[in-house]
Amino acid sequence: MLFVAAGECGAWNWFYLPVYLGVVGQAFYIRSRVFAIESRYPPDPKHDVHGKIKSGEVTKPCICCSCGALTCCACCECCY
Repeated sequence: MLFVAAGECGAWNWFYLPVYLGVVGQAFYIRSRVFAIESRYPPDPKHDVHGKIKSGEVTKPCICCSCGALTCCACCECCY
């Protein structure tokens, strides 16, 4: 709908105003829902994956390997 409004050759149509307001409103609604979920379920330090990777408990995942390995190997050292 937004692309159709942009292609109207510069003519403003008031029909598109609710569409624009709806998009902005949805962004604020989603942001408020994310904050509500984060406040309801605080982070658990026992399951901090980034900390476990730093300490060596968990190997760093690698999705760019052409060899199919799930952990970093010699073929994907260029990724990091």
